[in-house]
Amino acid sequence: MRSAPDTGMTALKKALRWTRHIELLAIARGIVEGRPNIAGWIGRRAQRRALAALDDRLLRDIGKTRAEAMAEARKPFWRA
Repeated sequence: MRSAPDTGMTALKKALRWTRHIELLAIARGIVEGRPNIAGWIGRRAQRRALAALDDRLLRDIGKTRAEAMAEARKPFWRA
């Protein structure tokens, strides 16, 4: 009997799991290297989530397109 093909949702779940692992490694690396910029990372993550939540009218007000906002929101928190 063959198993069901890998759905896009399963692949997405795997990607999200790996993203979480990478985030934790970045935090650990920053702490070990003596550069605990955790407050900056938390702020950046919150700002990107807020940007992703804006509606199109508010994005126009700040001169951003939906695509630009989503590209910024998809960046990992450790990347400026």
